[in-house]
Amino acid sequence: MTLLKYVLLGLGLIAMAGCIDEIDLNIDNESQFVIVDGLVSDVPGEYKVKLDFSPVIGVGNDNILTPISGAQVSLIGDNGTSVPYTEDDEDLGVYKAFTSVTPGISYHIDITTPDGQNITSIPTIAPESSLDITELDFEVAKVENFNVVGNITVTDFVDLFVSLDLAGKRRHPVRWRLDGEYQYLEQGRMLLNPKTCYIKETIDFNNIAILNTEEVATETVENVQLFRTLMNHRFHLLYCFHVFQYALTDEEYNYWSRVEELVNIDGTLFDPPPGSIIGNLVNNTNENGRVQGYFSVVGQTSKRFFVDVSKKDEFARSECADGFAGRNNPPRCSQCTLIRNSTLVKPPYWKIE
Repeated sequence: MTLLKYVLLGLGLIAMAGCIDEIDLNIDNESQFVIVDGLVSDVPGEYKVKLDFSPVIGVGNDNILTPISGAQVSLIGDNGTSVPYTEDDEDLGVYKAFTSVTPGISYHIDITTPDGQNITSIPTIAPESSLDITELDFEVAKVENFNVVGNITVTDFVDLFVSLDLAGKRRHPVRWRLDGEYQYLEQGRMLLNPKTCYIKETIDFNNIAILNTEEVATETVENVQLFRTLMNHRFHLLYCFHVFQYALTDEEYNYWSRVEELVNIDGTLFDPPPGSIIGNLVNNTNENGRVQGYFSVVGQTSKRFFVDVSKKDEFARSECADGFAGRNNPPRCSQCTLIRNSTLVKPPYWKIE
């Protein structure tokens, strides 16, 4: 649930109470707190830590975060290692480092903000991932809804599922994250040499997919739904899901369980408003200084999965028309490199079956 939803919930309560008595909620609209979002795993790669100040309620857009630029960020291990992060020149507030963690070693993040706040995460022993993804599959779901005039409409979605083999494995809680990538073929009127682009996208905002395999009674986990996304032009040719499975500590699993409950909250204006979820971050400069977010130290395994909807006897239209009708195409239909995060270089793992 976004901060804007909290505000709307509060405004609704105030409006209802205003018919009876005036209530002074004593909300501090001036205060901002630090939000930390970061992850590191046992697989070498480029990892990010994102730092923001929270929005100020009632000022501008309540969903706008303020990037924290100019901070000092380091990953500290109890084996004496210290890895500095470097701020991205084009994405302020995002700090990067090429690194990894060693299972069994304890790590924490150390952050000093430009205004002098020192924030650290609670040291976490890096877990080792022991569960492989045995199978990924997809289905096309047809969801019925009523439109504004009361007629039933059908919208197609792609659902992604995962299966695991737990037999003889050390069980632990897991979380899944996903990135997407799709193939885009230029089309249009009088287009003689259409090019193909490959476009990466971040797709699982507000998607919490977790499972505590210690609580599974069987030796297999079958067809756990990881994600649902709209079946549109991205699935016209071939779509690739990059699935990352993270081994979590019990503490982190409990954190994401509470986040999942918050994201999926369903109630009325008369229900108690949701509270803040405390992560694993501490403000060492100000004991009353609020910090939100989580710095994850995880074990990682990953798998790619290509979706061709024609295998389910489905068809996703291109957003670009060909021939004479193509005169009204958006510019990206004849120059696909205009699309953000696109490239003409075919990834070495890309396949067409």
